[in-house]
Amino acid sequence: MNNLQKSLKELQSEIENKDIETDLSIDSDALDVEWLEHAKVYVEYSNLASQAKQIRDRAKDNLEVVRSQTANEIRTNPQEYTGSDKKPAETAITDLVLLQEEYQEARKLFNETSYLYDSLMNIVTSLDARKYALQDLVKLHLNNYFAGPVEPRDLTGEYKRKQAERKSHKKEARQKGRNSLSRKKPKRNKDEGED
Repeated sequence: MNNLQKSLKELQSEIENKDIETDLSIDSDALDVEWLEHAKVYVEYSNLASQAKQIRDRAKDNLEVVRSQTANEIRTNPQEYTGSDKKPAETAITDLVLLQEEYQEARKLFNETSYLYDSLMNIVTSLDARKYALQDLVKLHLNNYFAGPVEPRDLTGEYKRKQAERKSHKKEARQKGRNSLSRKKPKRNKDEGED
């Protein structure tokens, strides 16, 4: 496993330990707590997206290097790739590069890193939408939309409970292995496949 693949696996593992659903949800009964946590959550996913972009860019560079090296190898040793000593045309070289296993592996790695980056950017965009939703919920609250009995609140206690709750959800997510951004086929029950 090369450094690029190792970086990708580490990032995927870090993301799998996140509870994305909980991080994107809003508790309308604790808007102040939600606002206290929003910036932290936003920065976490923005940093993950930046890491994914860096890995994707390295994978793209690697793909170009593999393409160039393979094309050069085909030009210098056409007998091995075409069975003829004649120099192949550039279009034939391009087609032969696409067929090489090393190029296909580099392309697959680039596609995986692009998918991961795009997925993280979707989460960051969702967190932007979450921010606007929080703003609108606060406006509704200020206009007494959520009016009810008034009792003093323990903001510090609520904040600590919310943090503990998020940690608990993250542990559950890790145990269940959900929220994986890898492209895995869903498992089927034995009974589902039989008609």
